[in-house]
Amino acid sequence: MAGDLIVRLAATEDDDCVWHDPEGTISDRGPLSAAAETAAGRRVHLLVPGADVLITRVAVPATQRARAQAAIPWALEDRLVDAVESLHFALGRYHDSGEWSVAVVARRTLDAWLKRCAIAGIEPVSARPEPLALPAPATDEWMALEEAGSVIVRTAEDGGFACDPQMLMVVAGAREKPGRIRRLGAAGAEWPPDLAAALGAPEPIDDPATVFSDRGGIELLQGAYSRRERTGRQLRRWRLPAVIGAALLAVVGVDLALDYAELGAREAQLRERMQTIFGQAFPDVQEVQDPRAQMAARLRSLRDGGDGGADFAELLARAGGVLAEDSDARLTGLTWRGATLELEIAADELQVLDRVQRGFTEAGLGAELRGADRGADGIDGRITVTEGGA
Repeated sequence: MAGDLIVRLAATEDDDCVWHDPEGTISDRGPLSAAAETAAGRRVHLLVPGADVLITRVAVPATQRARAQAAIPWALEDRLVDAVESLHFALGRYHDSGEWSVAVVARRTLDAWLKRCAIAGIEPVSARPEPLALPAPATDEWMALEEAGSVIVRTAEDGGFACDPQMLMVVAGAREKPGRIRRLGAAGAEWPPDLAAALGAPEPIDDPATVFSDRGGIELLQGAYSRRERTGRQLRRWRLPAVIGAALLAVVGVDLALDYAELGAREAQLRERMQTIFGQAFPDVQEVQDPRAQMAARLRSLRDGGDGGADFAELLARAGGVLAEDSDARLTGLTWRGATLELEIAADELQVLDRVQRGFTEAGLGAELRGADRGADGIDGRITVTEGGA
């Protein structure tokens, strides 16, 4: 029997995926259909783009997996942009600290990945985010793979992230610092200054694909996406006796009418919520016709450098460098309004916000503290940052 095959899925259908076997005898790149030919008779382990998966920890008052699964989505709700109903939450292990490791991905994204595989003739036995397929780091160590256009980091057995190199200052700077960072690959990314002492010498690799393994991490294909559940859903479609077919058609007709009414009301609620989120993120847009399409267009414009995207990326990188130098300040949110970046920062005391504001000014940025509210966990402040001093 042929061995297993690891398929690293490309971010878009137009890009090639890469695949290899754990023994190192196979390593290739091409369309997913070509990977399917190699996968014939093999168990396929799917690696999905890490930038589309949030890997985090959350504390809930439940040690049993089923109860934790029900509570975790709502415990994370305030940290997520999308509605929890549209997301898939994959649980990892329970920690002595009272926290659960969890991976969060949009259901539509996971569905699209699995659909691409099904069209190509691949049915994966597992799916994991890229960061958790890197070699497991030692204690107080990060394992980083630097490639053209991305940085993938595994921070723990079930922790990690992936981002664009331009966002590394913000993403890495907001995390607890390790004692050492192993750097695999090209090692051309610019890391936050306070991590410079932890950066190891670059370790060149001939084939980045072979760095990934098929062991450990958080399995995404669980719950409604488990193989048993997917197979069960298919089998249940054929269990209805043929003798009640006529009666079933009538019942289905009634159910569909009710479902359409319920879905119409639900669609209206979701659209209202999307419009609210879009208005908060882009307050300069006065008319919102299709919030999903307009949000995608705005984000694509920022990513590609259009409509102020370059200014946004540069300003965010400079502001992120200042925040990374102050471990007492925690970035909790941000909004881009024209040429102004509004940062939501949490701190234990007001002096930290003053210190961060001065740091922005010393870095040649315009900064204004627009408000500070005292909450149960400290101070929640808002600072606007612009290019150039006041």
